[in-house]
Order: sequence, then structure tokens, then C-alpha cells
Amino acid sequence: MEVEKHNCAKKIQEKIDCVYLSASQLLKWSKKEKNVENVQENQRKLKELLKEKMQDDKLYLIDGHFTLWNKEYKCEKIPLTFFEDLNIKCILLVVENEDVIEKRLFVRDEINVLSENIVSISDVEKEYSQFVAEKLGVYFYQVNSSNENQVNILINQMEQICRA
Repeated sequence: MEVEKHNCAKKIQEKIDCVYLSASQLLKWSKKEKNVENVQENQRKLKELLKEKMQDDKLYLIDGHFTLWNKEYKCEKIPLTFFEDLNIKCILLVVENEDVIEKRLFVRDEINVLSENIVSISDVEKEYSQFVAEKLGVYFYQVNSSNENQVNILINQMEQICRA
């Protein structure tokens, strides 16, 4: 059984008392395009919206990415400074193989994304999310969304970290 990123977030919320925030929903992305005109401006807006929503006494689960496609569908990393201000406890990277991602994008958003673009952004996101975790000194987990058992094990580990 496949566990998409949003469903993985719901499973985490069942175990951990946290508030779920979706970057896409905060930015009110209604377009089906998956590229961003100006990545820096996009992240500036997102940071402002997160500051408005977040309170110091709560734990948050932020559903977002470490990389985005710019207007030319080239992979662009979110600046490290964006993550430094978020008081992150751990990073959970939900991964999947490109044909599953391609299918999900088509079913959900009715768009076709070149497989090579999916592979490129997935590879960079994996490497960069590990780099961010290392720089922030936080736990890093990677889970394949098709492996429900792996998802459950990692959620239990995250629960222990968040209680500490």
C-alpha cells in the first residue's frame, strides 16, 4: 500500500501532538504547474506566512520541499537560511521512484512532467535535505512511501524524538 506525503503527515499527527502546515496551502497554490517563477520570493512569502501561523508553544509538521523547479523546470535549492529560522527537530524525507511520482502528478494535477526532471529534483532533494539536517544538527529520516511498515517504524522513532 502506498502512503503519499500528505497521508504520511496524517499518520504522524495521529502519534504526535503537532499542527500540520502545508507550504502549498499556505501559499494558496491553486495552479497545477509545478514550477515557481521566483524561488527566492516564493520562500520569502512562505517564511512570512509561517511566522504568522506558528506559535512558540506548539510543535509543527511542515509539509514542503527542499528544492523547487524554477520557471525553466531547473532544480533550485531552498536557501539554508530558510530552514535555520524554523527550529526544526527532525527532517523526514518521503521518497518514491520516478514512475510512481509521475503517475501521481498526472492523476492529481493532470500534468505530465518529464521523468528526467523528476529524477533530477528527487536526487538533489535527497542530497540537500541530508545536508540541511547535518548543518542544523537534527535527525534525518528517509522513508519510501510505498513501504508502510518503514513509515510506521520511522513515525515511532520521530515520536520519541519529539517527546524529548
